[in-house]
Amino acid sequence: MGRPNTALVISDADREQLAALVRSQSMPQALVRSQSMPHALVRRAQIVLLSGEGRSNREVARRCGVSAPVVSHWRRRYQERGLAGLHDELRPGRPRTHDDEQVAGLINL
Repeated sequence: MGRPNTALVISDADREQLAALVRSQSMPQALVRSQSMPHALVRRAQIVLLSGEGRSNREVARRCGVSAPVVSHWRRRYQERGLAGLHDELRPGRPRTHDDEQVAGLINL
């Protein structure tokens, strides 16, 4: 068995925002996309909330459909950066040629 998890402390304000993100999962997927709410962010919020309840990485991984190292990664990112750590970082490469509004319009078509 691995090392036990350290307690993940979530402020009340963060807990409310995370819960709102998780609730948005119940929206139709097309609507979620049009509001720039990627499913990955919803899953990350769910991982952090379940971890804040004191659940093990394995249990959280099983419930969210990811691996235990993924849970560990997002727990650590939340501890280091808070809610901002759950968003994707900029990646190297060619800059985007279409903004979010254009992508949402294309998806809606």
